[in-house]
Amino acid sequence: MAKLIEGKLQFDFPANWSAIKFDESWWFKHQIQPNIKGVDILASQQINGHTKQHWLIEIKDCAGYEAANEIRLSPENTEDLKTKLETSRDWLKAQNYNDEIKISRKKQYIIDEVLAKMRDTLVSLQFAERAAHAPLAAFIPKKNESIHIVLFLTWNIPDYRRFALRLQQKLNTAMAAYGLQGFVCDGSTLPQTLHCTVSRITT
Repeated sequence: MAKLIEGKLQFDFPANWSAIKFDESWWFKHQIQPNIKGVDILASQQINGHTKQHWLIEIKDCAGYEAANEIRLSPENTEDLKTKLETSRDWLKAQNYNDEIKISRKKQYIIDEVLAKMRDTLVSLQFAERAAHAPLAAFIPKKNESIHIVLFLTWNIPDYRRFALRLQQKLNTAMAAYGLQGFVCDGSTLPQTLHCTVSRITT
């Protein structure tokens, strides 16, 4: 059984699953970072020694911090943020720094962030395969092996399922060109084929 902890969340996978925190792996820290981004967790299910499916899991634990993370849910900048960006860019221009320094919002639209991490992770896995990096062998998708993308998002809202479904539709629209399927879920709405349990650490 693989037990992974991300912040205050614990992810438990069955014995026939392999799972790692990709953004804490040696490959990511020493071979990839800071050139590309990576998802939080890589998981793969194996049956009779053969991999059946791959999961790329990005975790956003926003429970209790919804107000601070609302900007993540919007692809457009708010009026307040637009003002701050314009003020900062004007200052850079006045200092003649605008050709060297770029100003952008710190918290990216969550769908764009997941897509960027998905692409970078899959590319980095291909390079890991070329380098015969054994610790990542179980997580490198082969032909005809399924790939699923998960945005594990905690958000305290009465109608979480409808909220997550709308976000999932946007994620799938963005991933249509890649032929992949995405899920937006929390611990109570995990896909049935993702054999994982999630609990919150209270101590």
